Amino acid sequence: MSLEGVSDEDEQLCMSYALGTLDGSEKEEFEVRLKESPVLLGKVSEFETLYAERELEEAESSNSRLKEAIMTQITGDQSTPTPSNDGTQPMLPSQALSLLAFGVVIVVACFLAFGVSL
Repeated sequence: MSLEGVSDEDEQLCMSYALGTLDGSEKEEFEVRLKESPVLLGKVSEFETLYAERELEEAESSNSRLKEAIMTQITGDQSTPTPSNDGTQPMLPSQALSLLAFGVVIVVACFLAFGVSL
């Protein structure tokens, strides 16, 4: 599927750039094209926003499961945790912290990749 005004190949490059997976000359060449094309720059921005929203949703979901696990340990409730609304089992606290740390690393990497100071 092609985005309006963007070829399939450029769409893939926009997604890869937004994720920070372009390397070396491929990244440099694409950055030159970004400076010359407001359409490509807009698509990269759309993907960055989409990825940031997904990271936030995942972090919020992880936080609620982590809170539930902590409250279960505090109250001493040893019953089987109730599956979340999506039918998956709640994460262990260590898994949630790992996911949250990964999300923070991704966000910081995006800031650094685009020259945004923290």
